[in-house]
Amino acid sequence: MISDTRYTGDINSDLEADLIAFYLDSESRRIESLSKKAVYDGIELVYDIKKEREKLRVLGNVMALKV
Repeated sequence: MISDTRYTGDINSDLEADLIAFYLDSESRRIESLSKKAVYDGIELVYDIKKEREKLRVLGNVMALKV
């Protein structure tokens, strides 16, 4: 069967464009996952700081009671 449609574009340019689009998409996904990780790490750090401050506050109250 002979097709009556012919490809008249530059296959190298089309492949290059597809590869660039694939690369940009994968980089975008990588950056998004790294951003989420950074946010989660930041939230975890805030909770750790709050816990440490609470421990220090309680320790300060206990020390005040001993005096």
